[in-house]
Amino acid sequence: MPPASPSSPSSSPSLPLPFILLPHQLQRQLDDAYLLHQLSLRPATILPPGKSVLSLYTQTRKRAREAGDGTQEALGVEGGNLPSTAEIERHALEKLSSPSASVQLSRLQQLYIDLAEALAPLLPPEDPLLIQLREPMSPTSSPVESALFHLSPLLHHLLKICAPVRDGEVQALLERITPPPPARSPDLPQIALDTFRGILDLSREMRSDLRDAHISLLGEKQLRLLIRREAGEEERAVVRRFYEGVQLDDAWEEWVGTDGEGERRWVAKIIHCLGSNRPVQPSIPTRFDSPRPDGPTSGAKDTGEGEESRNYLPPQLLLESPALLLAQNTIQALTITACLATLVQPTPRVASPSSALGTEDQLRFTARIWTLLSGEIDASIPSCSQQEGTKLVHLEEEVVSAWCGQRKKRKAQHTPKASLDAVPAEPVIKPVDTQAAQEEDPDIEAERQLRKSVSRLLRTEDPVFALLRRRLVDALAAHFSRPPVPEGERAKEGQSTPRRLRAGRGLPGALKVTELEEEEVKSRWDGRVKGFEDEVLRREVEKLARELGDVVGWVEEVWGVGR
Repeated sequence: MPPASPSSPSSSPSLPLPFILLPHQLQRQLDDAYLLHQLSLRPATILPPGKSVLSLYTQTRKRAREAGDGTQEALGVEGGNLPSTAEIERHALEKLSSPSASVQLSRLQQLYIDLAEALAPLLPPEDPLLIQLREPMSPTSSPVESALFHLSPLLHHLLKICAPVRDGEVQALLERITPPPPARSPDLPQIALDTFRGILDLSREMRSDLRDAHISLLGEKQLRLLIRREAGEEERAVVRRFYEGVQLDDAWEEWVGTDGEGERRWVAKIIHCLGSNRPVQPSIPTRFDSPRPDGPTSGAKDTGEGEESRNYLPPQLLLESPALLLAQNTIQALTITACLATLVQPTPRVASPSSALGTEDQLRFTARIWTLLSGEIDASIPSCSQQEGTKLVHLEEEVVSAWCGQRKKRKAQHTPKASLDAVPAEPVIKPVDTQAAQEEDPDIEAERQLRKSVSRLLRTEDPVFALLRRRLVDALAAHFSRPPVPEGERAKEGQSTPRRLRAGRGLPGALKVTELEEEEVKSRWDGRVKGFEDEVLRREVEKLARELGDVVGWVEEVWGVGR
């Protein structure tokens, strides 16, 4: 199986990318977007014990805010065109320290405008303090001293409306300007600049507090919808930044190709990729050519033949690449389980208690095999030859054990009861050639052939393996080619009675949840595929179809494809 993605359930999952080093700021943005992505689609895989979706979401937003503090500086370093935060502050300090009052006024007016924009979500439009910030400053011989005089009542007002946790920050800002420093103090420009910056930081925290308070009042479905919308916005932003300079629509059309018909032919393309022996992986822009320490050490570019041998995904599936790799591994594990099940057939079905017993044995065997293989997928550890050898031995032993158990039961069914109850005569001890007896024992030869069959069936080029995997992939592709059940047809399926009453009016300003309800209207599939009829396999195929359905629905929602 292709190695599964190295992600584990945690509060801060990172997006695994093959053998590249990214700028710290971009890597952090990717991780934050991936966390929101997982929180929207698969919250159970990342929620720590005792944590709620709300708590993890607020922590994610807080970390994103902290990362955003240095965004401008990081962009300045990378791009080389934008000034860094330190350069901006140094330039502002020079302006405020200028002996010319007009130069000071010009810079202070811009700082006033920045404050007005930052405080607009916190203060009513008719607030006198907000109006004062937006009006032109009056000419004065001491603009900096006048600005501190205006900032003092503003801080006192913010102290009244801020959360108690922010009182200390406001008090610290007030202490520096109460009483105001002397008019001719050389520290006056620096104190003014620090106060402006402190109020800007405080306003950002207060806006976050206000948003968190609003989020805490949302219902579960409204919170899910909010997270889903924000996750989609973050995903589009980070993908465009990661693939900067790439025409995303052109890359998508080139990847989908012209094969197939209909708007959903891209889904068939995904399923086809999952049925390949090559692991799916996201395409990496050529500008990220710095190898990771655990990557290839040659540093050489891949040849054209090497690139063609890879199973690349388009940019729009960047954040879904770990889930698709997991689905690909699941398809191979299901195929292996179905192949091994063909070697251990249940007792022939006749109207007797033994037939039910044989079916139960088959289910137990399939469950044990699936437990071994699914554990390898969930472990998310790249396989090595020793681990694969150990896994092969385990699978062989399971098959041989099940075969021996069924063989004993068949012998017991065909042995007359009289012969079982008869008292055996005194045995005659004769010398036996052990080697000759083993060569003549058909069970030993059958077991040897059985082990060879196990080793053969685990190869992807084996005809049985290829046939069963193709059946599963074709069944999944056929399932997703069907359109969702229309609204008018659901009554025919016995769903005419509403599942919940919605009489009355909704709260003003409440988020609509119709999008989430429409998401639940999907065509049903029981996961039955020829060769995968076993109840364990059928259940896992159905689960795989649901997970792939989440991927398809998400891509259609975020990127607008297939609509």
